[in-house]
Amino acid sequence: MIRYIVQFVSALLAVASAYQFFKPVLSDGRSFTERAISLIDLSRPFDQLAYDWALIAVIAMSINVALVSWRFRKRPFTSLHTDLTITVLDEYGATAKVERDQLLRVNQPGVTAYRSNSSANAPNGKICFDKISCSAKGPSYQDGNKFLVNGTDKGVEIFQRFGKPLPYNPFFPLIPKFLLKILGTDHNYLINHNIIRRYQSIEYDNEYDIEEPEFNLTIVRTPHESINVKMVFLNGSEPLDVKGFFIQGMGVKDLDIRKDPAESASRSAIVYSVKLRMKTATRVWIIWKNKDPQQLTLGLKPSVFP
Repeated sequence: MIRYIVQFVSALLAVASAYQFFKPVLSDGRSFTERAISLIDLSRPFDQLAYDWALIAVIAMSINVALVSWRFRKRPFTSLHTDLTITVLDEYGATAKVERDQLLRVNQPGVTAYRSNSSANAPNGKICFDKISCSAKGPSYQDGNKFLVNGTDKGVEIFQRFGKPLPYNPFFPLIPKFLLKILGTDHNYLINHNIIRRYQSIEYDNEYDIEEPEFNLTIVRTPHESINVKMVFLNGSEPLDVKGFFIQGMGVKDLDIRKDPAESASRSAIVYSVKLRMKTATRVWIIWKNKDPQQLTLGLKPSVFP
């Protein structure tokens, strides 16, 4: 209800301000060009210039408020930042862990849960139900460790329940994203009052112990403004080749995924990383070749990209 009131008031304010600005055109017969030129006519009294520019500012802000509110009507969350880490725990990829550490902005009132999907795509790949964990917290919110899992060991749907509606401010989505990146620290209560930090971890068995494992990330509704993807290979599981692709509709772009020397040194592992931004209806596909396919536990699958 609050969102609709904000949309209505913003649209009404924009129309009223536009009428006041174009009133000389409508009543005095002046052209639109003359009215536009009057904005930079320094011979006019200062109070008239200031009044006209104030009307322009009100029109712009009102339209922005209405459009932003309309834009997020079907998007309860925006991910401001996500650290996505895929860790291959053994030499042949028989065990692996996928972690998401996210900063979420709430775009709608009454949101009480976060839904995510995960699947195991390898022939013998399985999701370990007993090794799924979720948590969420923020300066104004500390309860987010309860979750429901629906599905099988090949694919699950996770509902992370928050117990109460997450904090929502209809004007918070209007803050520019670059300003959120600057001010969005754990010590800035004003900004983080409306930001939730969410963590999810899932472990897999036999998901990456084939000749050419793959990882897919599909964004359907929730825009992701910033994603750091890291592929961490422990215990000598260095891949022979790593390729990444960004898919949007019928278009495909290569991802600049490469070895990260600094992360590799700090983790004592082989780390590949890439930074990207994903809007709705986009997909990331990462494939690699294991070091010694003759010792893999599963049969070989044909190469997609020779």
